[in-house]
Amino acid sequence: MPFPPVTKQATAAEDLRRKLELEDNLRRDLREYDDARVREFIRSYARGGAAPSLFGQDAPLADLLAKHYQRTSDAFRGSVNDHLPSELRLTQGEATAISAALAAYFASRADEQARLINETTAQEQATVVTRAREDEPELSPQEIAVVAGAALARSFRAREASIAITETQAAAEATKATEAEVLSGVEPTISGGTPRAAGPLKTWDSVGDSHVRPAHLDADGQTVPVNEPFAVGGERLMFPGDTSRGASADNVIGCRCGASYDTEAIAEQRRGRTSG
Repeated sequence: MPFPPVTKQATAAEDLRRKLELEDNLRRDLREYDDARVREFIRSYARGGAAPSLFGQDAPLADLLAKHYQRTSDAFRGSVNDHLPSELRLTQGEATAISAALAAYFASRADEQARLINETTAQEQATVVTRAREDEPELSPQEIAVVAGAALARSFRAREASIAITETQAAAEATKATEAEVLSGVEPTISGGTPRAAGPLKTWDSVGDSHVRPAHLDADGQTVPVNEPFAVGGERLMFPGDTSRGASADNVIGCRCGASYDTEAIAEQRRGRTSG
């Protein structure tokens, strides 16, 4: 096991506490962003009878997500490193490499997630207009704007929590995994590192409550080398929330699992490299 049971449980509980705080921050940011989208929808439809185009509008949302990823990463830096003896912790060069790898990963993910979220928003705009027209055909464009805008706001509220959980999870667990991989002397997964059967171990830790999906509950306690994927629900994930090996959205959205790392083995390996 990466940690003695009491330490492991305390670490998992602290990780979850930090994630929940960060999720709350992102939910508030998303609420402000979404409220602006609703206002723009109502103005656009009331004036011209058409929903606003989201083409080329990904940058503000991508910036919001990228800032959240960095905030989350800052909160989780040291999750593995701080468990090592001071003389075996990350060198300045390793810390710099981690920062660079995470920055590139976060920038790419922010762009992709913003695109996907806005694609969903465009679909939702079309859906609420269609429903408003079908339910009350006699409504004017101004009235449709109000009715459909309210429905759009409700749709946004329903998705904000899921987005906050998923995006916080990805940033937190990617930070932990990258730190463990670099400490173990392997190329980070987020930079295209190739799995090979070697190195210290990591363990999948489920939250264990009634909301955990069965596949993630089955994966609880699964232990593999730090640079090999977990097998979860028939898919491969390098860490909870990872999609780099093709994991489906159903396997990562809303996930609050975590990964713990065998810091004793990492320390021993680094001690061997230092003395070798």
